Amino acid sequence: MACELIIPSDIEERFRRLRKKDRATFDRVMRKLEEVCLKPNEVGSPKKYHLTGCRGVHIGPFVLIWRIEGNPESRAVRVVLFEHHDDAYQ
Repeated sequence: MACELIIPSDIEERFRRLRKKDRATFDRVMRKLEEVCLKPNEVGSPKKYHLTGCRGVHIGPFVLIWRIEGNPESRAVRVVLFEHHDDAYQ
């Protein structure tokens, strides 16, 4: 079952810049987001500490972190963070 994908405007802007700068990585991110929407509890690894309740995956030098919201019937995936690995866990 697919779900709704919620991307905040600041992360959407990062995606736009990445699309212009590095199309191959942008395409990898979009494919991963499609996969996350199809099976959000199976993709990525659970995060700890200040990101408890989130899941994430590395895509090249970047980290994509999301949170699953709602109930199983009307699930939504909210993108929480998309940063370079060096800046993501601070």
